[in-house]
Amino acid sequence: MINPRYMFRIAVFDKTGKFDRFVFFSAISGAPAITCREGCKFSKPEQCTGVLDRHGKMIFEGDILATSNDNPEFDLWGPEDFGYTKIVWNDHALCFGGSEWNFETEYNDPNTDSVYNVQFVSVVGNIHETPELLEEKKKK
Repeated sequence: MINPRYMFRIAVFDKTGKFDRFVFFSAISGAPAITCREGCKFSKPEQCTGVLDRHGKMIFEGDILATSNDNPEFDLWGPEDFGYTKIVWNDHALCFGGSEWNFETEYNDPNTDSVYNVQFVSVVGNIHETPELLEEKKKK
């Protein structure tokens, strides 16, 4: 079994620029030859973070996350409260992290622990299929 941390994906787009599919591969086996019709385009490879969201879905660079504790008894926040963030490589910290959450509250403090824990995040899309998620909160 290959460690998920060595997995990558490449987004493939048709000639109109519409997202078509992801091609997954490991760094160990190398990038595959991708067959597509004339005019298709590719994204740069996006690396797997090696981390699962709260539903057990692997998180990749370029994924869009929402945060919620989703507990009916103690539901303090929902995805709509904090907006969404995308997973990016942070050159300064040399690790993957979220881009800024699209909200302005006293909770927008990197020293707080609550909504930034992996146990509270869910993959809700990615920058290729659902980029509009990152714009929704900015409009409000």
